[in-house]
Amino acid sequence: MDRLELLENWLKPQFPGIPYALAPASADASFRRYFRVSLPDRSLIVMDAPPEHEDCRPFIHVAELFRDAGVRVPHILAQDLQQGFLLLTDLGGTTYLDALNQDEAAADALYAAAAGALINIQLASRPAVLPDYDEALLLREMRLFPDWYVSKHLRTELSGTQAEALDSVFTLILHNNLAQPKVFVHRDYHSRNLMATGGEPGILDFQDAVYGPVTYDLVSLFKDAYIHWEEERVLDWTIRYWERAKKAGLPVSRDFAEFYRDFEWMGAQRHIKVLGIFARLCHRDGKENYLKDMPLVMAYLRKTCERYRELHPLLKLLDELENRQAVVGYTFCVYLPQRTQWNAKESFTLFSLANLCVLCGEFIMKAMILAAGRGERMRPLTDTTPKPLLEAGGKPLIVWHIEKLARAGFTELIINHAHLGEKIEAVLGDGSRFGVSIRYSAEIEALETAGGIANAMPLLGPEPFLVVNGDIFCDYDFTALPRELGEFSAWLVLVDNPDHHPDGDFALRQGKVLDDGEHKLTFSGIGIYRPELFSAIARGAKASLAPLLREQMAAGRVGGEHHRGLWLDVGTPERLRQLDMELRKKLNHECQK
Repeated sequence: MDRLELLENWLKPQFPGIPYALAPASADASFRRYFRVSLPDRSLIVMDAPPEHEDCRPFIHVAELFRDAGVRVPHILAQDLQQGFLLLTDLGGTTYLDALNQDEAAADALYAAAAGALINIQLASRPAVLPDYDEALLLREMRLFPDWYVSKHLRTELSGTQAEALDSVFTLILHNNLAQPKVFVHRDYHSRNLMATGGEPGILDFQDAVYGPVTYDLVSLFKDAYIHWEEERVLDWTIRYWERAKKAGLPVSRDFAEFYRDFEWMGAQRHIKVLGIFARLCHRDGKENYLKDMPLVMAYLRKTCERYRELHPLLKLLDELENRQAVVGYTFCVYLPQRTQWNAKESFTLFSLANLCVLCGEFIMKAMILAAGRGERMRPLTDTTPKPLLEAGGKPLIVWHIEKLARAGFTELIINHAHLGEKIEAVLGDGSRFGVSIRYSAEIEALETAGGIANAMPLLGPEPFLVVNGDIFCDYDFTALPRELGEFSAWLVLVDNPDHHPDGDFALRQGKVLDDGEHKLTFSGIGIYRPELFSAIARGAKASLAPLLREQMAAGRVGGEHHRGLWLDVGTPERLRQLDMELRKKLNHECQK
């Protein structure tokens, strides 16, 4: 007799003389299955958990714990532990994922409710009630990555050096995870296990709950493997949870920077584990649908590894496994000014990255936007309007750069100008309305790129700085830039060659930019430079950047990366119109969501 027949035979006595219909409700990543029992006056859920694979007792135990904590979980109406059947109340058919896909505008309210329910669960926490999320379990989960993702999915084996590097990173992650305060942990608190019920969420799939790190379920919720949110929004939600958790008396760090670091390092453990689990579900259990969710999880992991220097060996390993050029990012340090008070009763306003600080070592990297060009090819548009103030998508080109830099944490900007420079200063002011400080380097006539940078050196200071051409549009993520230049004098972002520049500028080989090479790419106009590169140029003198770069390339001192995303040199009226149409189309699409 198969499982479905056994289930039917068990169900019939539960509803003597009452007609019912049985239909699949959902399946999860384990051997459990769920069916909806439709009765004349209500619906129920029956769980089928084959006893040779699953144990129903933890589900019953955790359901009682969570119900006592005041959150909404299914009530157990009947049980047969020997056969592995549970009859449960029905919390509805709309998951958070369904609701969010139908109406993204509901996200703030849904996540606020989920965070509130999570706090209630955590407040009920006490030791020795649930299994400990200890070192052995955390490590066993991470070992799924080399055992299943690397060996089975990628079909490769780690070298001795790679395995040693991975083990070292695992040790660092464990050290962080085990040092965090402990609470009840659902372990899969995400959009597929939360039901949208019009108020507090219905909570499912909690049978694997443990007693462990306070940030774990928050990572599951906000860095969900099945739905992506921009980092500004994740930060906003995390801060709001943190404020509520502190007020409720939960053992969260009093410093949000420390708490967010713990959140991200806990995320590294979970993302490593999930990649292994998804690979195992595919290759052992035949559930290939999980493969489509892997890229998002890998993106989460890469972002965290780029951000923290200690995790760079794992990023290097990921690059080697995927045969990618390594790109090392910023260490991310977040602080809230002491004067800032977050009120959970306020309207849901996104907490922008411009309100945070991205620290680069002991200094904040400055950024310069080049805006002194005359824009000859843009005439007659530039006869009365400086090229950086030409609009696309409803705002000046230079404002797109300023806002993007601000979101990435660059708070000190320098802008050079020449032609109609006073108009640039009049429009942009001191930058305060963008959340940044803007200072200007005026040129009587345009000094070309290197000359303009050299002229601005008193404002740029003694540390490496970022330079962005003002007449480009690019979706490059500035937070992915290298934290340190190391042996390099410059770091360039290269892009695919556009139709109007098919031969490219420079080659990229093993992380170094070269003047010669078979496959050249185009310089995007985005780069980081050491100030010494411009020391021989007198202030006020014209100078081109290319000869300086080629001299450094010959010495092997220019690093770089290949950005494969959107990039446009807005050098002609036609390209400006093209960009304007694309941006307006995107904005209209977003407004219609």
